[in-house]
Amino acid sequence: MDTLSHALWGVLLFIWFTTNPWILLLGAFLGALPDIIGWLNKKICKNSNAWDWYVWAHSKWNLLNLLSPYGFHVLLDSFTHGEGKRWWVKNERLYAEILNWLLLIFLFILIL
Repeated sequence: MDTLSHALWGVLLFIWFTTNPWILLLGAFLGALPDIIGWLNKKICKNSNAWDWYVWAHSKWNLLNLLSPYGFHVLLDSFTHGEGKRWWVKNERLYAEILNWLLLIFLFILIL
């Protein structure tokens, strides 16, 4: 899934409990955090392998998975990352990204 959809899923996970915009922003941040960690490593540590932090951030055994939007991000990516499961490669799993966005739009319409 893409980073924006992960942020929106983080909002959806928190909106059931509160409409406080700061809490919803926290949900968005936590939902996008695994991708943010990989991006920051690529920008800050130009000499290291950016995939090291990205892979660590997406590890199922990471303690940050206890934060629900973060863990949900890793769970969603387990279906759309890896050999034969990449949504960004032609003829693999683009349908998963499309279904993800359709479900997000439906849920936001339902909530609003």
